[in-house]
Amino acid sequence: MTIKLIATDMDGTLLDDQKELSKGALAAIETAKDQGIKVVLATGRPMKGVQSYLDQLNMAGKNQYVLTYNGAFVQNTAGDPVISHPLGYDDFLKFEKLADEYKMMLHFETMHHFYTTNTDLNRYIAMESFVTDTPIRVRTAEQIRRDIVIGKIMITADPEDMTEFKKQMDHKYFEDYQITMSEEFFLEINSNKASKGTSIGQLADKLGINHDEVMIFGDQGNDLSMFKQDEFVKVAMGNAIDDLKSRADYVTKTNEEGGFAHAVRKFALND
Repeated sequence: MTIKLIATDMDGTLLDDQKELSKGALAAIETAKDQGIKVVLATGRPMKGVQSYLDQLNMAGKNQYVLTYNGAFVQNTAGDPVISHPLGYDDFLKFEKLADEYKMMLHFETMHHFYTTNTDLNRYIAMESFVTDTPIRVRTAEQIRRDIVIGKIMITADPEDMTEFKKQMDHKYFEDYQITMSEEFFLEINSNKASKGTSIGQLADKLGINHDEVMIFGDQGNDLSMFKQDEFVKVAMGNAIDDLKSRADYVTKTNEEGGFAHAVRKFALND
């Protein structure tokens, strides 16, 4: 098999549980790059939450790419947009009303900030802000610009409350938007045109890479769209959810056991 593009999720996949890149992952990516393979970080994070890893991987410039906000944006690492499927102000209002109805907490994410109308932040929003190094702006709905460009909307709650909330949500929301779970306390909402799978396919097309030359890695629900692409070479982590494992071509070791590097060496580098 010939692999020309590797697209990998970050948290729980490429990164270990301490949110760090292992020496094995760094070495595997460096060797892949030396062999002319494009490596793309495909994440729910904003660009700012990815930059330190791009620096470690020496991935800079107009010919290196990163997928952020679950596929809402694909940019080159110089910051220029390549693919864009954002949400807008009306989408925010719709989900803000829904969150208020069920007493859930909502924030949305732009290229540079998180916004919320909640003055009493929960630990999940605080954690997301810290991990991605993205500041939070507390604003009323009236203070938010009507032309704002939104990468994704997130609803956060304790796992048991989130499970009940998902059961009660009108199914129409799932038809009109891409709604995924990246953790049991994070519900992520994207444009129906935006998903990791769709945007990686579009990027491959732009680069002249066949879809059967694309290898993808993931572990959670927001990676599922990549695993629904029939032609991709699909690798689920050993710590992945069952839905991904059942669709995978190969289940590798866990993120703590170097599963990413193991599968890259086995299938892309032919070690």
